[in-house]
Amino acid sequence: MTGTLSQLKSEPRPVGWGDDKLSEFFEAARQQQFATFANFQWAFAILREIDSCMLRAVENLNQPQDILGAILMIRSHSAYRAACATVTATQLPESFMLTRSSLEYAGYALHIHMNRTLGETWLRRHDDAASMTAVRKAFQAASIEKTIADKDAKLGEIYKQLYQSTIDFGGHPNERGVSTNLLQQDQAFLGIYLHANELAIANCFKSVALTGLTCLNIFQHIFEARFSLLGLKERLFALRTCEQQFIAWLQKWEISNKNA
Repeated sequence: MTGTLSQLKSEPRPVGWGDDKLSEFFEAARQQQFATFANFQWAFAILREIDSCMLRAVENLNQPQDILGAILMIRSHSAYRAACATVTATQLPESFMLTRSSLEYAGYALHIHMNRTLGETWLRRHDDAASMTAVRKAFQAASIEKTIADKDAKLGEIYKQLYQSTIDFGGHPNERGVSTNLLQQDQAFLGIYLHANELAIANCFKSVALTGLTCLNIFQHIFEARFSLLGLKERLFALRTCEQQFIAWLQKWEISNKNA
């Protein structure tokens, strides 16, 4: 079992691309990705290493003992990559929607792994109304957080905080996810689609990176022997300082802007 890339064939720049408002926006987002890749190379390097670890795990899922865990890891990795795409495009609230999804795939995977009868409950979600209710009851956020905390208390707390932040800043239509993406000009409010604020972008990079790292640490509890065999434990240990790197950059940014 592994993830795969199913790509459509196309010319580098199709005729008509950018001639309408939608593809014009896509092009603007792509240019933002180029800019953040150039200006946030240190942050992109962290996202890339986390992706590399996820990809190594996903590409080595041959005959997994926990099939649902393997499937959910592929989906968690895909959501993480989508979050990387949106944060580099500076679509910040949308990034939080995707990091929430990545976290949930990982949380569901461990919840099922530690409560094996829930696998069938999850698979039968759409059988009837009673099955739908059973899944909603079994997979409440608090229950998943408890499962993670019972396995690893520190990881459980990190997951809980990250999950709440995704809900606050874009995963749900809450105040912070809206108000932090508005500009006021005279008597009008403008909604921000693509950001230019370096501080906001760096904070979102941090959230995406910590999400990917948290998901990896959750899946390590499911596929512990495989992670060890693949050398992923050592790589995850090396990544433990990534949050401090973001904090140091943010502090440096604040100091430089105060002195500007």
